[in-house]
Amino acid sequence: MPAEAEKLAPDRQAMRRHLDHLFGHVADAHRDGLVEIAYTAPSGSISSARLFPIDHFDDAVNFAAAANAGTGTSVYVGMALRKPAAHKHRRAGEKDFHAAYAAWADFDEAASVDAAAARCRATAMPTFAIFSGRHPHTRLQLFWRLAEPIAAPDDIRALLSSICQHLDGDPKVCEPSRVMRLAGSIAWPHKEGRIAEMTGILNLKDPGPDIYAVDALKDAFPYTPSASVVDLGAERERREWGKAHDGREDAMTRFVWAVVVSWHRENPIMPTAAESTARMKEAWQEFRKTITTKDPAKTLDEEGRGEDLFGYKFRQAMKQWDHKVADAAAQEDGEGTGDDANRPALPPLSCIDVGAAAGLPIRPVQYIDAREMWARGYVHSFNGNGGLGKTTLAVQKIVAQAAGSSFLGAPIVDGVTVFFSAEERVDPLRMRIRSICEAEGIDERSLAGRLYIVDLSKDPAWLLAEGRRTGAMMATPLFDQVRKVLDDLKPVSCIFDNRMRLIRANQNSTDVAVDAVSAFDRLALEYEMDITLIGHPSLSGMNSGTGNSGTVAWVNTGRFMSYLRLPDEESTPGTTDDGRRLWQFMKNNFGRRPDPVELIWDNGRFRCEKPPGGFGPQFGAADRAERVFMTLLRKAIGDKVYVTNNPVSARLYAPSYFFAQKVGREGVTRPQMEKAMHELLARGTIAVEEFVNWSRRTTRLSIVENDARKD
Repeated sequence: MPAEAEKLAPDRQAMRRHLDHLFGHVADAHRDGLVEIAYTAPSGSISSARLFPIDHFDDAVNFAAAANAGTGTSVYVGMALRKPAAHKHRRAGEKDFHAAYAAWADFDEAASVDAAAARCRATAMPTFAIFSGRHPHTRLQLFWRLAEPIAAPDDIRALLSSICQHLDGDPKVCEPSRVMRLAGSIAWPHKEGRIAEMTGILNLKDPGPDIYAVDALKDAFPYTPSASVVDLGAERERREWGKAHDGREDAMTRFVWAVVVSWHRENPIMPTAAESTARMKEAWQEFRKTITTKDPAKTLDEEGRGEDLFGYKFRQAMKQWDHKVADAAAQEDGEGTGDDANRPALPPLSCIDVGAAAGLPIRPVQYIDAREMWARGYVHSFNGNGGLGKTTLAVQKIVAQAAGSSFLGAPIVDGVTVFFSAEERVDPLRMRIRSICEAEGIDERSLAGRLYIVDLSKDPAWLLAEGRRTGAMMATPLFDQVRKVLDDLKPVSCIFDNRMRLIRANQNSTDVAVDAVSAFDRLALEYEMDITLIGHPSLSGMNSGTGNSGTVAWVNTGRFMSYLRLPDEESTPGTTDDGRRLWQFMKNNFGRRPDPVELIWDNGRFRCEKPPGGFGPQFGAADRAERVFMTLLRKAIGDKVYVTNNPVSARLYAPSYFFAQKVGREGVTRPQMEKAMHELLARGTIAVEEFVNWSRRTTRLSIVENDARKD
């Protein structure tokens, strides 16, 4: 990231003023509406959003500023209120349109920007304006505050189209569900020729009135039928789906394409036939309002430009959902070109000469628990019969890690943990956590900043989905949101509950199992954490005692697998429950399988019947020392205390300085601090840099950002 970009910071005051102008005068009839704050994925696509109640502007601003600051994530605001029933964590569509309290226009091209002021003075000056960038030229967004709301999508579309037509604005912003740059945000570059720069509010020299009546704007921008839509009258060359006989058919083709591509951008999962038919009929009702018949005595169907032709074009487009439609969506978002010749070449495969590497060090598997059943960078498949306590046992593990205590009598590495729940709701999960804390003598408040729940239980939570045409597994937009959580929290362990609710595919398919486990394995490796993937065994898996479910590829692909069941072979779920469980470790690819663990339900959590011994207190000490060292180093840098790796500097030698701290040391010894420092330096997590202190050149320890380490 350029040094200039690092100095940019979101302007919360400008963000708040922008929201106030759009929604600060909402009538009681629409005060149940929601404000959409959308934001980009790393690729630049505007794929995710959070929706806020109308009286939570501060929360919306805080969220937007946090997402936007120093991350490469651009933020946008929905121009109209969304319906109260709209999904709170997903991009809104036209079906979510509630009401518009402002009209808007966008000017990206240099020529239209230059002419906008003169054209506005001749029609109606805006009530509010922002610049959405100044490089390579100024880009504008103009707004006209409305005295009364527009509650019909077609009405706001018609008004926006008229404004766009008169002012030569961008026609793409005329949709009711449109989002546009949020004033005061950093516009991160996702297009060629752009730079990271601030957006902000323009002080209008001659602003219009504070508010406009809708009829006044209609008078200022009267509707004129567009010849390019009504009738171009020229024979067109052959298109991808048949011959475009006149401008109306050409417009139909472009309209269908835009609808299908936009739909793919909102959700790349292949819709069902019923969903496709419903969307086609909805799109036809939108399109038919934009064209007329040549012969007033005939209908569109009689002229061959009716719903039958529209439906044919729509079905032909949907057949290419996973190929050309996906490629077109990627092109619009700046993710690709759709042309194999223009795609970047794949990197060469890594060929390792084993003999030549014989003397090089080998990084061992890093277990996070003393039983050696969870390892950094790997997925642990945890299966169990319904109702036996899989979720509780999984929660016990991350509570122990968050609290820095032991798990079922054995040491485990501590740190930040996250529970992604697509099954259990938040309140029952919190009840389990509270019971575990009370039984284990843990202060629930000590989990602050260490244990997080991500609630995916209220709506479909597909992270991976099977392409209907190709059969390949694809990450969904929700998967990008999971990555954002991991980027923010940097956990040591994550739990995903459960597999059936997270992977939309045929789970009896070997290919699906291989692709899905590999995807979670890559995620674990990328963030250097362990992942627990909870699942339910099939009947054959229960009867065989293996705990398998679906294809055996779920077990064969992963490196770790365990199974929670009743202890007696003849016991079945539904019989008298004495609280006893047997936790069997079915697979460990890197060592011997641990002995089964006998558990008993006790006081709201499971207790180990025969606690293990011999692990020693030092298990996990290195991880704790590194975590504590990094925490204290961040604090020292924030306090402008520049510690060093040079032992000659006795007072500022990092291990000695940190060991002397009374707060935050967590019992880590000076030798452990010293070892942690050398390990972090060797891995490139921290570095030694030169700087000038009081005219004297010296060195200090600094933290290396992730991007720099990758280079």
